[in-house]
Amino acid sequence: MKFLCCCLVLITTSLTSQTVMIDPWYHQPFPVKDGYKLLFHDEFNDFDQTTWNVTNPGNDAPPYNDPDFKSKTYNSPQNPSNIIGPENGTLKIRVHATEEQNKADYSCGEIKTFDNNNWTHPENKYRSWTVRPGTYLEARVKIPQCTGINAAFWLYGIIGGADDPDRRFFEVDMFESFSNIPNAFSSNLHYGKEYGHKTHKNKPRRTYLKDFIKQPVILEENWLTFGVEWENDRIIMYVNGIPYNSYKLNPISNKSKFKYKKSLPAFIRIGTGKSSIESGTPANCLDLPQYYLIDYVRLYTKVQNSAIQYLDNYEGLTLRNKKGESDSGANIRVNYIPGVKYTWLHTDGLEIEKNQNLLNTCYCEQWWVSIAPNAVTGFKKAILLSEFPDGNKEFLELSIKIIP
Repeated sequence: MKFLCCCLVLITTSLTSQTVMIDPWYHQPFPVKDGYKLLFHDEFNDFDQTTWNVTNPGNDAPPYNDPDFKSKTYNSPQNPSNIIGPENGTLKIRVHATEEQNKADYSCGEIKTFDNNNWTHPENKYRSWTVRPGTYLEARVKIPQCTGINAAFWLYGIIGGADDPDRRFFEVDMFESFSNIPNAFSSNLHYGKEYGHKTHKNKPRRTYLKDFIKQPVILEENWLTFGVEWENDRIIMYVNGIPYNSYKLNPISNKSKFKYKKSLPAFIRIGTGKSSIESGTPANCLDLPQYYLIDYVRLYTKVQNSAIQYLDNYEGLTLRNKKGESDSGANIRVNYIPGVKYTWLHTDGLEIEKNQNLLNTCYCEQWWVSIAPNAVTGFKKAILLSEFPDGNKEFLELSIKIIP
């Protein structure tokens, strides 16, 4: 795919097709979901800039001073001015025939959960965060349709630099809309090193929507709820509660063909602009501006799952109760989700300090844990309490052996 530079890489792989029947009036007005606990939700009563980052030139897109700025952005860069509202609980992402700095003839927009400048400027205030396997992500949207543009909702995971031999890339496209097929969209799974690399593989599917009396469900006329449930070994996609695509992953296989077909923690991306799966540009749309509408984004996990997890293996953690020794402390990391309150319990005999170092690039909460003076040797168990905005709680145990 995707909306890098407000343009998506055109994928020419042939699509398998299917027709899925849905209830076009499907709607879950409240974020309660049977069998799941709510981890995060944004109903867009306002725009929280600590939750969402906005793509702009120089941030996951060519900067204004790039001599080929116009061509690299397909004459339609992403501008923050195209993130509009919210108004009455709806966020709008616009495509229109204006650009903030008059460097191009058109512009568009994207919200996402990362700031790629964090990787070179970790002092940036925005805290990137990821969705992890074991969760269900859902967004309710209304999709614009006009020749040359489309909208998308996807997960984007990547580890390692472009020159890293172990670099991995993993992308899940819940949908990319067609500009001239009113009741269809494409979904896809990408994996490999990067787009265009010999390891890159993708498995697209085209889905046509009809209602229960077999009439086309027109995307731009209906609010649609897209969801993705994923584990380490599988991905299932839903539209208005009906499954429409699935992929099997290979998390423990050592076969070379499955090296990249493994899930990664992934960022959320929601955007509109130049079509990602067709030729054409916003210049071909004769009815600008167009608006991509977002009603909500919600993240869940099953009630039996733990959403907050250690990012490193602390099994057998042993610390010395003597300050200044190399093994007198350890950095403890868990994944970060906006709005979650993290509190350590049963900390007697321990000193636990928030570690602010590189939070923006590890997508984590982290603490430096050391032994308090005169602590008793032996085994110690501390508890990390994670409290979610809607009242859910999780407890994560940390076992430490204290030695002289």
